[in-house]
Amino acid sequence: MGEPETFQKKLFDLTGKKAVVTGAGRGIGKGVALGLANAGADIGLVSRSESELNAAAELVRACGRRAAVGASDLTVTSDIAPLVSGLAKDLGGIDILVNNAGVNIPQDSVDVTEVAWDTVMAINLKAAFFMAQAVGKVMIDQGRGGRIINMTSQTGS
Repeated sequence: MGEPETFQKKLFDLTGKKAVVTGAGRGIGKGVALGLANAGADIGLVSRSESELNAAAELVRACGRRAAVGASDLTVTSDIAPLVSGLAKDLGGIDILVNNAGVNIPQDSVDVTEVAWDTVMAINLKAAFFMAQAVGKVMIDQGRGGRIINMTSQTGS
């Protein structure tokens, strides 16, 4: 059984990589951050809740990795570039972005309000684009490439 384990570790080895995960305070984002940390990456955690981020950061550190926390409301797009710049400085660069932050306001399509629509689009689409843009600029400046992963999920009733 040692062979498959060695192959898996080599295949998923992220030692020395720096990853930023949005929506990292709980749920899927927290799980992704911990998975990346277990694979060897240092993690920049982004979410609105500083207390959730600090708890997640402790778990990342328990994996033996560095953790940087960026409490931010990503719907305030003017805050994204400084957030990304700070995380890049704290981590020593960014190699991976996982855009995971998202929101859902369940309503029948005939009842969706403009406020609900704008809220969902602001975080699920607009924030994801501007995070990717800001991180993409860091990756270009670093000259070593990188990976941007955009995730979505949908709850249904």
